[in-house]
Amino acid sequence: MYKQTEDGFVQTAKLQASDGMTEDYYGAGVTIHENRAVVGAPYASNEGFVRDGAAYVYETVDGWTWTETAKLTAAEPFNNRHFAFQLTLSDKYLLVGATDRDLLLESFTAFGKGAAFVYDSTSWAPIATLEDADGEMGDEFGFGLAVRDDIAVVGAPRTGLVGAAFVYDTSTWSQVAKLVSSDPKPNTHFGRYAGVGGAKEAERAHRHRVAP
Repeated sequence: MYKQTEDGFVQTAKLQASDGMTEDYYGAGVTIHENRAVVGAPYASNEGFVRDGAAYVYETVDGWTWTETAKLTAAEPFNNRHFAFQLTLSDKYLLVGATDRDLLLESFTAFGKGAAFVYDSTSWAPIATLEDADGEMGDEFGFGLAVRDDIAVVGAPRTGLVGAAFVYDTSTWSQVAKLVSSDPKPNTHFGRYAGVGGAKEAERAHRHRVAP
């Protein structure tokens, strides 16, 4: 962790999981908001299930000392879920992406259907699980995440080989829109990154092919 001072950025802490193991991929997902930070370890094992994933919550009072205050995992462990590969935190909510939920293969080259888990960012209690009802294996739903006020956006960059983003009303966590590119091209990965600015949603393609 680094803190900006008059002399530049100063390292204030080195965060590590209290129960971390080699190859947990700790730090793959990171998000910070005010005095709270969440770090993902998507390859962490839980109850004998490999690469199920975990998210570690840290809090600070003075901006210098960070204390681990919670560890979050999906309610039911599963192999290769990759929970906490992506994270985003706001005043009210924490969204945790599990991009390979429902992946049945013991392979790093395959991709799962995916899901996003919603938590209260004060109590860290689970609120909802978001999924694409029409999703298929390989969609990677939960890769792009953004949340602000009453809007949340979840990206699925491999949906239909093009990608899509799903918009949710945070008062009910019901889906209100599905966003797709107006100029879809294979492997553009629309929805890999997501952003929410006030009442406007923004999507950025990871790769955009321009026709010659």
